[in-house]
Amino acid sequence: MMIAADLQALIDGGAVIGRGQFTRVYGGERGRVVIVTIDPLKEAYAMDWLPDTPLFPRFESEGHDREYRSVYTAPRLDVGSKIPGGLRGVLRPRQWRLYQALRRCTGCIGTGAQWDNARRFDSLPAEFSREREYMREAIDCMHNWCSRVGFEVSPRNVAATAGGSLVLFDVFFDIDRAVRRERF
Repeated sequence: MMIAADLQALIDGGAVIGRGQFTRVYGGERGRVVIVTIDPLKEAYAMDWLPDTPLFPRFESEGHDREYRSVYTAPRLDVGSKIPGGLRGVLRPRQWRLYQALRRCTGCIGTGAQWDNARRFDSLPAEFSREREYMREAIDCMHNWCSRVGFEVSPRNVAATAGGSLVLFDVFFDIDRAVRRERF
């Protein structure tokens, strides 16, 4: 399904407020952003396949642009790399500790073998046992779109809510696409 004309006009003439290897983000209206991507893993956010937790935002699928890239809308959040003073100043203490623990889990998560995924998140401290299960479930979900899932937590791909909670909006990626150096 092609996206609405107003979204296509925003993409054609709008200012990019964020970019990654597979994705561009444009400022939208009414507290939302428009996400244009070639990354199939974003579909998990739109299909509500990820665990029901504030850690993962919900995207709304809008269809495809004229170049057949997937287009989503999502709530506009403060991205960690653009927060004056950084994430530490806005995240609640437990959320900051979770961010630090997840950064230590960053990397490639194997070749689809489930034990690699579980082992990756076993390093999370005991205080994050619930989040450990959320991450395992999310990785299992991502394997529906690709066999080799990468995981990266950095200020560029996380956000903070007004209440100081951590949001993981762009932390998973397809390793094979990255190796092939596919670009938006």
